[in-house]
Amino acid sequence: GDGILIAGALGNVVRGANSVSFNAVGVRILDAAATKLAEGNRVEANLVSENDGEGIVVAGGAFHTIGGAGLGNTITLNGGDGVSLRTSGRNLPVGNLVRGNLIGTDASQSPLGNGGRGVHVGGGSANVVDQNTISDNVAAGVTVAGSSANVIGSLNVGRGNRIVGNGSGVEITDVIDGTTATTRGNRVTGNTITHSAGDGVTVSGARTVSTVIGMTSAAGSMSGLGNVIRDNVGVGITLSSAAQQVSMQGNSVVDNAGGAIVRTAGTNAGAATPRVQSVQMFTPSRSVAQLAVRGTLTGVTAGQQYQIDVYASKPEDGNGDVYGGRTYLGRATVSARNPGTLAYSIQVPAGTAALGDIVTVMATTLRTPANTSSAFSAGQAIVLASPSVSGAAFAALAGPTSGTGSKTARGRGAVVG
Repeated sequence: GDGILIAGALGNVVRGANSVSFNAVGVRILDAAATKLAEGNRVEANLVSENDGEGIVVAGGAFHTIGGAGLGNTITLNGGDGVSLRTSGRNLPVGNLVRGNLIGTDASQSPLGNGGRGVHVGGGSANVVDQNTISDNVAAGVTVAGSSANVIGSLNVGRGNRIVGNGSGVEITDVIDGTTATTRGNRVTGNTITHSAGDGVTVSGARTVSTVIGMTSAAGSMSGLGNVIRDNVGVGITLSSAAQQVSMQGNSVVDNAGGAIVRTAGTNAGAATPRVQSVQMFTPSRSVAQLAVRGTLTGVTAGQQYQIDVYASKPEDGNGDVYGGRTYLGRATVSARNPGTLAYSIQVPAGTAALGDIVTVMATTLRTPANTSSAFSAGQAIVLASPSVSGAAFAALAGPTSGTGSKTARGRGAVVG
């Protein structure tokens, strides 16, 4: 049976020094019936280990807290998922918080794992998974299936999850219990996702739409909330099975053996294909070093606006045989008057980038279908502008206007630092 069962009850607290082991399920919070909702229960600072199935299950119900600041549970060596938030009949998991737990490891960072996923969110909406260490689980670190408006990570800098050494990192899918369901508006932000046996992040399914991986197109307000996705055996980010409107801005994606970003056919329809032709470094009078980046977007749509994010990597970096982006530098917005190819010339601060570093770009749509990102472009090395030019003379770096039915977008006015 269950080690601890809370059925159709409100406001209970299971806290402190409980060792919940050797049960079918460690702790289960259950909506007993439509008229007996479980709501607002807390499971804090317990050891939940070596149960046959899941460690902690929330089956329906709302606003439960698993862990908390300084009150995290240690959830290891269970036969199934570490934590599972899932439907119970018609009752959905809504507004639950999984915070500050050790899931698959302990305070000594031992690789203990769980037999399934670290955290599973199946159905429902508006659940938050943040500030956890999710490590060495057999399946994904976190799976979101048929569920919407969840946050995996945090909208506050430094409060994401550490997702390390799992079968895969984070999976967002529209498949739940053998069927598909709308999976909309989920965010994966501010996490460190490393050393997975598979991909770092996977987004799949034709009913999976409007997913944000990293920061958003909003200027400045999401700065610093990109994920660190590196050293995974598979691909850094994979889009498959017709997933749409996936934004992938502001992430550090480097040293993933299977590649940086892979988009299978039919995913992120409407994304342009970016190219970098040249990157020149110059220092305007009484200012900091800048990069003048020139290139093209192909497959643009008339009337669409594109946000171009600029990244720098070291020459020794790689994702398989391609570059991704180690460091996010800045962004600019360009507009396409006509379909076809848009030539751009933009300027961003050089930041920590040095001569010889490799620059890549990513293009994301701002109008319908909005928030649709490309993969990274191929890279170009930074060279010194010669002769050195000032900001006022930046347009001279762009060369003549070019492109198929579109004019070159240029100038510092487009830059969002």
